[in-house]
Amino acid sequence: MTIRIFRHFLLLCLMTPVLLSAQTTARFYRGSGSDTAYYSTVIPLSGQLAATTPLEIGGTWYHLNAANSNSQDNITNRIQFTSTLASFGSYSSGQSLYCNQAYRFGIYAGDPTVSTVWTNAIIIAVYAISNMAYVDSLVIPYPPSSQSNAWTQLITSGNMFVTSKYGLTTTFYEQPDTTWGDGFFGEGTLTHEATATATNYLFVVYAIGSTDLGGMTVDSGGNWTWEPLYSLNFDKRPVTRASFVDQAQFQGQPMPSQYYGVAGDSCRRDQCHRQRRHQLHGFGQQPGIAAAPDP
Repeated sequence: MTIRIFRHFLLLCLMTPVLLSAQTTARFYRGSGSDTAYYSTVIPLSGQLAATTPLEIGGTWYHLNAANSNSQDNITNRIQFTSTLASFGSYSSGQSLYCNQAYRFGIYAGDPTVSTVWTNAIIIAVYAISNMAYVDSLVIPYPPSSQSNAWTQLITSGNMFVTSKYGLTTTFYEQPDTTWGDGFFGEGTLTHEATATATNYLFVVYAIGSTDLGGMTVDSGGNWTWEPLYSLNFDKRPVTRASFVDQAQFQGQPMPSQYYGVAGDSCRRDQCHRQRRHQLHGFGQQPGIAAAPDP
């Protein structure tokens, strides 16, 4: 397959937010089969809530379909999609992301080091939020160890690359030791922190990568291309909203202080005692406590 350079077709993209009824902190996957190495992945790591329905983008892509044993060179054997994996922020009717607060995302979309695309393995497309006009693209490399100069620079900087423009500072931490990539390079963590300038823009994060079964995502011509992973926008924090409310919490939301540092089993035992005590006093059942999330 040939590699198609990321072109300014984004100028023609029409982005339509979808009205939503719920939000989630779940992991987001695109793919098929039993091996997550063949799934593209977005993981919110700071307790941020994603809109239930991702942002629809004016384009069509074809994702690797590991459950289909037929050739992945044929797009009819792949999974067709037209949206990001997840969307974050008020533009997509999700929970607001606020300026001057860091938000972390784990990502994986295949291994970009098998080609020269490692130089712009991650692309952050910038749009004017007022009319969705394309503004610019910010690029982040994912160098392989064979590229001695770039690799040395990466190691020297603590396995990180930082880009800052349009009020958004993004730090990419290259970490091939996480569990969501299952053996391939390409995984890592993106940390975004915005100033008030960023409230004028919508950002869409794209990534490119390959597997031993073929490119993770291709276009309609079968060309290996960048996959839209997630979108995000930022709002100014209301003066009446404390920053603590939006910081990462044990359960993704502020929890009663009396349960801080208490194991889940102890919480449940205590809740049973509280329920029993209220029943004896005629107050009825109290709301249950959610189980602790997976580590």
